[in-house]
Amino acid sequence: VLRHQAATLTMVLDIDKRIRLMTQYPSSTGRNFYETLRAIDTMQLHLYHQVVCPANWANGDEVFVNPTLGSGAAAAMFPKGFNEMKSWYRPTVQ
Repeated sequence: VLRHQAATLTMVLDIDKRIRLMTQYPSSTGRNFYETLRAIDTMQLHLYHQVVCPANWANGDEVFVNPTLGSGAAAAMFPKGFNEMKSWYRPTVQ
């Protein structure tokens, strides 16, 4: 049996009007505004500083160097350094 239910949808668009984040919940479930703000913060950090953020990241927590950056480019972009455990796992301070 297919039932149609109302849902609440949150979308975050970038300056080029592309969808960057979309969350959908049943209308009986509340949305977490702070999680939406956290997601926007992580997208801005990625855009301007070439880092990626782990789950449950909070402002000021450790972030990871973007895995698509080579070691030489990463060393130039992060003068404070980073701990390269694997090419894709390079934590650094924010």
